[in-house]
Amino acid sequence: MDGLLIDFKSTRRTERFPLPMILQLLGYTLMDFTDRYRIDRVGVYLTRTRSLIHWPIEDYLALLGARRRDLTELRAAFGGQTKYERKG
Repeated sequence: MDGLLIDFKSTRRTERFPLPMILQLLGYTLMDFTDRYRIDRVGVYLTRTRSLIHWPIEDYLALLGARRRDLTELRAAFGGQTKYERKG
């Protein structure tokens, strides 16, 4: 949706997000290898509280400790290729 990747969750615990959920959102972002969807923000919609929480991708990566890494570089590493091996 206009650069925003949203994961819908139905959970009762809204005070903190478990690590698998955080990494799942990152994984979805990294699987867009060709940047087809132009993801520049990621978010979680909590259906039980009708709340949308979102972050710019740079802030999300910084929260995960990947502040100095380029998203293209992270996608290539996630896909098992260097940026020089990627075709296209």
